[in-house]
Amino acid sequence: MMKQLSDTHRARINIRDQFVADIIVTPIKNESGKIDGYVVKLMDVTTKAEEEIRKDKLIEELSTLIIKIWDKTIAIPLIGAFDQERSEHLTSFVLNECAEEGVQYALIDLSGLNSFDESVSIKSKNECLWLIGTECIIVGITSKLAMSFGLIKNDIATFRNAHDGLEYMIKSGQK
Repeated sequence: MMKQLSDTHRARINIRDQFVADIIVTPIKNESGKIDGYVVKLMDVTTKAEEEIRKDKLIEELSTLIIKIWDKTIAIPLIGAFDQERSEHLTSFVLNECAEEGVQYALIDLSGLNSFDESVSIKSKNECLWLIGTECIIVGITSKLAMSFGLIKNDIATFRNAHDGLEYMIKSGQK
């Protein structure tokens, strides 16, 4: 393996999910460019890896914030980028919350999104919520997001902003 190495090689080693080390192998070349030997550096990065795992978990928790507005009404403000992975996490998280708490309305606020993966289906999220008796209300659709959504039928309540969405719920009998 070392004979094939021409540039620096980096790898991370995980030992029994307890210790993490980075290994860096750098070839030492002479004046003619021929490899005379190698420098091998082994660094314990267990703490750094643990911090990265904690940071990733915190980011995941914060990426799906649920705000209880009324007894059977929640709001989910989405901020940043929204891709397929985040969409799947959101769907399972919100479905659990709605089923456990008997949520009647789930207001999803898209006004904080700066990018939206076109492969994400808003319609399928609406259908999943509808199956458990929750009405999905989408608010905060910017013109940029509207173009990336494509065709959404009128079976999803959509509003320009959260105020209009809340007004709709109040008129529908939720207080």
